[in-house]
Amino acid sequence: MTLLDDRLAAAGDQLDDLIDNRIHNRIEWSDHHRPRVGARRAPSHRRALAVAAMSVAFVAGGLLWLNTRPGPVDATVADEGPTMPSSVPSSVPSSIVSPTIEPVDVVDDVATTPLSPSTPASPTTLPIAVRPPLAIGESVMLGAAPQLQAGGFTVNADEARQGEDTASVVGELRTSGQIGEVVVLQVGTNGPVAAETYDEIMRFLPAEEVEQVIFLTVSAPRGWIEPNNALIWALQTRYSNVKVLDWAVLVASGQVPGLAGDGIHLGTEASKQWYANYIFDLAGRRDLVKPLPE
Repeated sequence: MTLLDDRLAAAGDQLDDLIDNRIHNRIEWSDHHRPRVGARRAPSHRRALAVAAMSVAFVAGGLLWLNTRPGPVDATVADEGPTMPSSVPSSVPSSIVSPTIEPVDVVDDVATTPLSPSTPASPTTLPIAVRPPLAIGESVMLGAAPQLQAGGFTVNADEARQGEDTASVVGELRTSGQIGEVVVLQVGTNGPVAAETYDEIMRFLPAEEVEQVIFLTVSAPRGWIEPNNALIWALQTRYSNVKVLDWAVLVASGQVPGLAGDGIHLGTEASKQWYANYIFDLAGRRDLVKPLPE
């Protein structure tokens, strides 16, 4: 039995006692106060019952409210407020990263494309006599690479190449068996070159293996040009297989057609073919010389 049932039962008992007392008292009162003859009898017992019923209803309603009202609220919970997530994600997840855009090298023409292998060349077993002639140089030679290749030369040229870099390239080509009987070099345009560096280059090109080593002098308005050219000319006196093509004099005399605006590089197709023709001629291959384009 619930608490409400107990309270309703107690209220019923109280109502019975109340009704009995009211009836008993009314009987005693009526014996002493009888109404006059002809007067209307008041419905006192009905009023008593109605009052009693209202009392019971009031008591029962109060008991019901007491039984159903909510219990005390836990103060600790009430003070906490609404539960929120321990962390709120930002509007942009941290895992999203703006790509990173990588730079792209744009090559406009062959004159800016290095003709040096990114990996060492595979060793070859071809006899030296049948290996193609080799041209090793800097940006000036790079400009005439197509013309030299058309004459059967293998070209290994790069921009801003220094003397020590050239010596390393020659050594790698020798190790891989790429050196033939004819080697053309132009080195010294981009910086001073020590005499020891030129000698190191020549150690990789012994006369008993390489029949012709053709060095081009260099031309540029730089302080190291004259000392480098002096060392180049001296090689001819110390190494029997060395020839010198005086590019500096050809440029200074105005014989080279179509130089670039800087007066150093090859600016036109005519200047590129002119450069290649002089190399072909000095190498004894006049059959490779072509007319200059208009």
